[in-house]
Amino acid sequence: MNLEQLPVSLLEPAKLTVAAIAGGLGVLLVGPAGTGKTMLAQTTAGLLPNFTDTEREELRMLWCNHIGTTMPECPVFRAPHHTSSQHALVGRRDPKSGRVTPGEVSLAHRGLLYLDELPEFSERALDAITDALLFGVARFYYRDGVSTLPANPQLVVASANLCPCGKLGRKTGTSCVCSADAKERFQRRIAKFEDIFLPVRIDTSCAQLDVRQVIGAQLTTLEAREAIAAARRRQMGRQGRLNAFIGAPDRTRIAWSLSDCGFEDEARAWLSK
Repeated sequence: MNLEQLPVSLLEPAKLTVAAIAGGLGVLLVGPAGTGKTMLAQTTAGLLPNFTDTEREELRMLWCNHIGTTMPECPVFRAPHHTSSQHALVGRRDPKSGRVTPGEVSLAHRGLLYLDELPEFSERALDAITDALLFGVARFYYRDGVSTLPANPQLVVASANLCPCGKLGRKTGTSCVCSADAKERFQRRIAKFEDIFLPVRIDTSCAQLDVRQVIGAQLTTLEAREAIAAARRRQMGRQGRLNAFIGAPDRTRIAWSLSDCGFEDEARAWLSK
């Protein structure tokens, strides 16, 4: 699916997602069930930049040596189910043969890793995914050493309802029945992962998937890809890396250097955090 085919009610969330991709920033899509979170995530994969020569060689070795098929020609979309085992998520090493089987974090290398219903993943599963994503590799320890596989998606996107029952934020129909304590526990389950990997939170609560009008020419896939490429060129020229990989001192310097662009004090303060 292309951006042009999304319901027009997802236009603003789509624009915010494009901005996040431009900076390499992970995204958490929040909203009631049935508001297009997965649809938007699937569309997002088609906006990711093509592979560099170095990335293409990494992928060729990964897919040929460990998966046994030819590498994909464009960034892949991987969406493991929240009931997936730890081995399915991060891979495993056979103790007898020594063969390493890639998990979803490696299959999503240089693509998009989508964690639907993030709060439903077990703490153990999220810890294993966190370890792999932090180091960019999945590690498999054994008596004589350690084996690794690349595990560095271009983008991590996750989705979550606003409450356990999934009805909070709905404009029509049955209202939420969750207690305040249940909602708080629900949010705490994803707080750690969100803080590390998902700095951009996008609310899809206003989306109406039953409307017939689509985004169409208001935001095309081609325009979005060109905007992402242009933004990334500016970031690389300005600081040598994407916004996702700069620290607080760099954010402060950049914010002040852009003061002639109309940055307000509040925006500069946020960038300086």
